[in-house]
Amino acid sequence: MPLDWHVDRKTGQNNFWRDEERDVSAPYLPYRCVELTEDGNNEIDVDVIVEKEFHLSLNDVPLASFFATPREFRELATGFLLCEGFIDHAIDIISVEVEDDKLICHADICPDRIKKTRRDIDPDARFDFCSCAIGSRPCRKKIGSETDIKFDRKVFFKAVEHLKKDAKTWRRTGGTHSVIVCDSEGEILAFCEDVSRASAVDKAVGKAALAGVDMSNCALVATGRLSVTMVSKAINAGVSVLASKAGPINEGIDLARATGLTLVGFVRPPNMYVYNGIERLI
Repeated sequence: MPLDWHVDRKTGQNNFWRDEERDVSAPYLPYRCVELTEDGNNEIDVDVIVEKEFHLSLNDVPLASFFATPREFRELATGFLLCEGFIDHAIDIISVEVEDDKLICHADICPDRIKKTRRDIDPDARFDFCSCAIGSRPCRKKIGSETDIKFDRKVFFKAVEHLKKDAKTWRRTGGTHSVIVCDSEGEILAFCEDVSRASAVDKAVGKAALAGVDMSNCALVATGRLSVTMVSKAINAGVSVLASKAGPINEGIDLARATGLTLVGFVRPPNMYVYNGIERLI
C-alpha cells in the first residue's frame, strides 16, 4: 500500500448537486460568478454558505465570540457550554435566548464555576475570546480507563458514508464541515453542518445532549482535521472516540494520548489510521 493512499483523490469532476432540489430555508445565498470550463466561460448563480458572528454569555458573563452558521441556536449554545466544560449536563441550562448576534444563556450552576473554568482556560483572559482559543487550552478531564466499550471499524465507515449522504449544504456550497454522533452499534444519533469545525461539533453534541443521549457510549465522527480544539471538545463532551475523514495535528494526538481518548484519522474505506486507543476498536 502506498504511504500516501489517504491523499488519493482520483474521483473525477462531479456536479450531482445541481440536480438536487434547492432548500430555500437553508443558510446559503445565491451569488453570481463566472464558471471557467474547457468549453468556455459561463455566468452562473451558485449558493454560498452564510456565516455570522455570535457573542455568547452565561449568567450575564461574556464567554466567547465566534462565527457560526445562523441556525440551531439552542444546540450550538448547549454544545458549546458542554464542550468547553462550563456545564456537565444539558439539564443544567435554564434558558437560551437569541438577540440578533447574542446568545444569552442562563444555567443552574455555581457562580464560581464560570470563573474557575475561564481561569483554567486562560488565566490572563479579561476580554471576550473565540471558541478556538478556548478549545485550544489543555483539557484536564480523562476518558475512563475501562475498555468494555467496543466499536467495530465498520461503524466509522458507515458514519463517513452518512456524512456524505446528509451533507446537503456542503454539496451545494462546499463551505461547511459535518459532524455526527453515533453509538457503538452504529446508530446515528445526531448530525449537524456548520461553517466552523468547532461549531459543528458543538451543534452535534448539543443536539444529542438535548435528546438525552448518553455520550459515554458514543463517538464523534467529523470531516475536519483533528486539532487540539476538536480533541478537547470531544473529551469534555464525554465521548470515548473521535474519528475523522481528515488527519490529526500533533497537539491533538498528544492530548488524546494524555487523556485516553481513542483518536482515528483518515477514515476512508477500507482503511483508517488509529493514533491512540486501539483497544476500543474491533
